[in-house]
Amino acid sequence: AQVARLPERPRPQQLDTEMAQLRVQRLRFEDLLSKQPQLRQIRQADGQPLTSEQNKILQAQLRTQNELLNSLLRGGDTLMLELTKLKVANGQLEDALKEINEATHRYLFWTSDVSPIGFSWPLEIVQDLRRLISLDTISELGKASAMMLTSKETLLPLFAALLLVGFSISSRRHFTRFLERSSARVGKVTQDHFWLTLRTVFWSILVASPLPVLWMTLGYGLQSAWPFPLAVAIGDGVTATVPLLWVVMICATFARPNGLFIAHFGWPRNRVAKAMRYYLMSIGLIVPLIMALIMFDNLNDREFSASLGRLCFLLICGALAVVTLSLKHAGIPLYLDKEGNGDNMVNRLLWNLMLGAPLVAMLAAAVGYLATAQALLARLETSVAIWFLLLVVYHIIRRWMLIQRRRLAFDRARHRRAEILAQRARGEDEPVHVSSPEGSVETEVSEVDLDAISTQSLRLVRSLLMLIALLSVIVLWSEIHSAFGFLENISLWDVTSTVQGVESLEPITLGAVLIAILVLIITTQLVRNLPALLELAILQHLDLTPGTGYAITTITKYLLMLVGGLVGFSMIGIEWSKLQWLVAALGVGLGFGLQEIFANFISGLIILFEKPIRIGDTVTIRDLTGSVTRINTRATTI
Repeated sequence: AQVARLPERPRPQQLDTEMAQLRVQRLRFEDLLSKQPQLRQIRQADGQPLTSEQNKILQAQLRTQNELLNSLLRGGDTLMLELTKLKVANGQLEDALKEINEATHRYLFWTSDVSPIGFSWPLEIVQDLRRLISLDTISELGKASAMMLTSKETLLPLFAALLLVGFSISSRRHFTRFLERSSARVGKVTQDHFWLTLRTVFWSILVASPLPVLWMTLGYGLQSAWPFPLAVAIGDGVTATVPLLWVVMICATFARPNGLFIAHFGWPRNRVAKAMRYYLMSIGLIVPLIMALIMFDNLNDREFSASLGRLCFLLICGALAVVTLSLKHAGIPLYLDKEGNGDNMVNRLLWNLMLGAPLVAMLAAAVGYLATAQALLARLETSVAIWFLLLVVYHIIRRWMLIQRRRLAFDRARHRRAEILAQRARGEDEPVHVSSPEGSVETEVSEVDLDAISTQSLRLVRSLLMLIALLSVIVLWSEIHSAFGFLENISLWDVTSTVQGVESLEPITLGAVLIAILVLIITTQLVRNLPALLELAILQHLDLTPGTGYAITTITKYLLMLVGGLVGFSMIGIEWSKLQWLVAALGVGLGFGLQEIFANFISGLIILFEKPIRIGDTVTIRDLTGSVTRINTRATTI
């Protein structure tokens, strides 16, 4: 509760804008002062000098202007000084709030914030519910609504949102017809186009937006009713649930029979229907419960969190478990392997994690760790949302590649048909494939296997999206990284380090080991996918001699392995300064026993750069002839 009462972080952009405006005003005032000597020499309209009376009035006006301008300059300087002090104070406040938040995450994140559930908990719920009603809830909401409807700042956005909702309802028939027309063209080589998918995505998002916009407008209006704390807390809850409501409605629009998931992605209709089985429960139960949970967290120092707030959270966890089980039975993949298949061990592990997370959160909230369970479950569900968004992006890119592949195959078939017809017109004998007794030429293109569509490009897209997902999840969870500071207190072993000739023992903690494992995992992904990205994005567009690109990607792979390995092992105390003597000794010892292997390694490097042979060359060794298929540093495959 004390952390919840902390002030919000200041916004330095407003101070910077005001200070910039003050500087501009000062320059304008100084410019007016510099023009006063010219004004003293002013003449009449006919060029005659001013009379003594006119000159006296002019001098008085100039003195008054001079005094006012100097007063404005002094006031501006004083205001600039105060704004500078305020900016410094805001910076100190922001640093203090950051330290408090980090200390809170480090020392209070894993401590219970409410009492465990006991036999008296149902009675507490009833008592708090009566107390909430006794706060004159209906009257406060009525006054807040009246304030919202009488203020121009909230009435105009609310009226615009209502018009948008009405327009959306009236245009749903046109949107349905658009989906029918576009889905009828999907899959037909001569009519299908990637623009159909982009238009479907755009219009689906647009159709799903009015209700979230209205919901956000209501939340903003309630937040503006500052004299009524209950209305402000409800507004905070309404505003916080806008992204969830928008995502759910977009998914529902995508899941229409002629929508993106079924018509464009080719997902089975029954699976999509299973996934959207609990759509109404998500809209009618989960969203209001999250709104109520956030309201109780922001109302009266969280006095209702232990009872009503925890009840809402337990219901949310149960609903999430039901929805997750439905999505798992629908067969939606959370991870695709190299072949683009979702039936793998990683996918099953992720789904089991998603199923177990709400149940573990329920248990944690029941024993008193309510805030901890809320923070972890919210970030876990957000991570899944990011993952699903990238999955949709992957299928959009995959559909674009499918359209391009089908069009290329159709063009080749059409050219082949033209050649056959030309040969028949010349009377030449050419075997013609017929599809009917009348001898009509077969022009239909067989359905293209998705796994055969630019396999390397699809694999590269999957790898890039995996890296994006990993980075996004790291950024998301970095907000509470200090909560895992206890891992730095778990020492596994000690290593000896030398700093300026002084040896000291440094502990290797569990946190350092986990970070090292993460670095090695990222390095492995980079080694697998970055050379292909380098080849497709850069090297193929350069005028390189044959084999040079392969040499560059191979060396890049080895450099990534070397750098990632050194960084990862240095985090667990295995530094290069300790390894170099061991490497030197092993080099001398192995140089005799593995002399041929090291010679082959150096020879492989020479072959990569001097390129006496290249991939695809035909090589004859004694009585054997073959083509070069792979060139590695230790061996060349023929």
